[in-house]
Amino acid sequence: MLYIADEVFFVGTAVEVTPIRTIDRIAVGSGKRPVMEAIRQTFFDILNGELPDSHGWLRYVYEEEARLRETTPAASAQPSVSMPPCR
Repeated sequence: MLYIADEVFFVGTAVEVTPIRTIDRIAVGSGKRPVMEAIRQTFFDILNGELPDSHGWLRYVYEEEARLRETTPAASAQPSVSMPPCR
């Protein structure tokens, strides 16, 4: 099934969101990765404080950092992720 996939990607702590470009030296899809890019963009927007962390992913080391982030516009913004339709 991986050989005919449009997109394949790793997700994890170390790799964050990383595309898999080939499987057994066979190219994956057409090279366009709209789903992976949408997930990656949302992930980094949350980590950078541009979107609210509604998943509880972030743990701040310093209390003042947490308070500072709570007062940014992102704290009240709603994520708007447009995902391409699944086939």
